[in-house]
Amino acid sequence: MKRPKLLLLFIAVAFGCSSCATLLNRPHQVVSVRSTESVKLIYEGDTLRSLPKTELEFVVKKEKHPFNVVLFNDSSSRTFDIQARKSWTYALNLFTPYLGGLVVDEISGKKFTYPKRVYVDMDNTEISYLPYYPMPKERLNFKNRLSITPTAIIGIYHPGIEIGYQRLFGELFALQTNLRYLLAANTNYSRNASGFRIELNPKYYLRNQEKSRIYTSLSLQYLRKDHEAEYDFLIPANFDDDDFQNDQITQLLPVEKRFFSLTPRIGVEHYLSDRLVIDAFFGVGLRYRETRVIGANPNFLFSDGNWEWFDVAHDSNRASTRLSANLDFNFRIGWVF
Repeated sequence: MKRPKLLLLFIAVAFGCSSCATLLNRPHQVVSVRSTESVKLIYEGDTLRSLPKTELEFVVKKEKHPFNVVLFNDSSSRTFDIQARKSWTYALNLFTPYLGGLVVDEISGKKFTYPKRVYVDMDNTEISYLPYYPMPKERLNFKNRLSITPTAIIGIYHPGIEIGYQRLFGELFALQTNLRYLLAANTNYSRNASGFRIELNPKYYLRNQEKSRIYTSLSLQYLRKDHEAEYDFLIPANFDDDDFQNDQITQLLPVEKRFFSLTPRIGVEHYLSDRLVIDAFFGVGLRYRETRVIGANPNFLFSDGNWEWFDVAHDSNRASTRLSANLDFNFRIGWVF
């Protein structure tokens, strides 16, 4: 009976202390090399032929050290080292008990990997290679984009119809504008609502991959919104009576909201085709907000209407001028032309 228990204990300790890279990473991987010209490739003394605009695949052993590749043809020759990098699975060790996975990975050496795709421009001697396939020039020739935000119409706080326009400047910069026409909804955030939200969003592209573009941007938004909301008020009691409890009433009052938001973002644009693009982004920033409640009796006291520790509707609609955090994540679908 002791052996099964010892075996289970050994398995539990092994999985608890093992690293993600050691468990998930294979000792070998496939590397694809693409060149702008028809070339021959030499790796570990073997010569392989690559056709124009097609990649040549070969298997390498994962190590800490770079491996050497030679590309040549009748007119030119390029020699470069493919550098190793830490695998994304290595970061998962932060969730292992006592960070034991980091130690195991250091001992096993399986935390390293190589780029799966390598691109070489035979005419560009300033850059030895790119660790990805770049986006075709033909795709970047489309400078304009019209987009819609599908989730805007079902939004909880500011539902509306949103359209956008983006203009590409060169290969690394773009300027995007978005306009949302707010719609009314039978909620305490948009009852009989009217107004708009306008956004200016300059983008800088960090990487133009074959089908995806990674970017960072700074979103500047202004929202003007008027709607109605229900408020609970406490009416001070008549202290001449023996009952010192406050009476409570509910009123429907107009609300005016003005928001100014500044939000850094990180995003990815993925091309489903040469014309159809999906743009997903995430950001955390700041929002300056002014909320005015029209027609409230100054002798009444605002109440959140319940005993919960936080009431989202009450906090959103209470009269205030304040600075708050702005969590921003969404996606858009665009058509380039």
